[in-house]
Amino acid sequence: MSEKILITIDRDLIHEYNIYYLKNHPTAKNIPFAKKVTEKLYNNDGSPKLTKSKKQATKIRARKKSEYEKEDALYGMMSLNDLLVIQNRMTMNGIKEKWGDLGVWIAKKYELEGKLISNSLVEFRVFSETKANKDLDNLAAGVKFLVDGLFVKSEMYIDDNYTHINPLIIVGEYDKVLPRTEIRISIFDDKIKDVYEKTLLHINNFK
Repeated sequence: MSEKILITIDRDLIHEYNIYYLKNHPTAKNIPFAKKVTEKLYNNDGSPKLTKSKKQATKIRARKKSEYEKEDALYGMMSLNDLLVIQNRMTMNGIKEKWGDLGVWIAKKYELEGKLISNSLVEFRVFSETKANKDLDNLAAGVKFLVDGLFVKSEMYIDDNYTHINPLIIVGEYDKVLPRTEIRISIFDDKIKDVYEKTLLHINNFK
C-alpha cells in the first residue's frame, strides 16, 4: 500500500479562501474565485445592443464584493476556454499569480508545504454541477496554474515534471449536490516507475 493524499476543492474551501483574500486585500473590489457576471448591453437610447446575428449583446465581468454570496464561489479549475479569452501577457501573469497564491494557501491548509514528493500518480477528478459535457483536454490545460502554486511554489513537490508526477489522470464526473474538484495523489517509493503498477496501487488506495 502506498501513501495517499486527498485534496478536496469545493465551494466551502474556495469561500474560505475568498474571505481570507478580502481580509488581506481590503481595497479589493472584486472576488478572486467566484462565478463571473454576464451583463446585457444596451444602446444610449435604452434599446438592446445587438450582435451581428441579431442576438442580445452581453459582456462578462468579475463579481463585485457587494454581489458575492457563498453559492457564487468556484469549485474547480480553469479550462482551456478560460485561457483563450485572455488578451495579453500582463493579464496572463496576473491570473497565474492569483491561482498560484490559491495553490500555496491550499498546501498550507492541508499541511503539505515542504513535503518534497519525488514519485507519484496524480488524479484530478472534477465533479461538475451541471450535466453539460466538458472536454477533458480543456480541463487538463486549466490544471497548470493551480499546480504551479499547490505543487511547486509550496514545495509540496520537488518539481511538477513527469519524473515526479507520472501518470497524470483527468476524470470528469457529475454531482449537482456537491460540485468539487478532488486531487487524489498516491505517493510511491522511488523504485516504482512503471505507470501501470502505479495505477493499480492508486486504484487500491482510493477504491
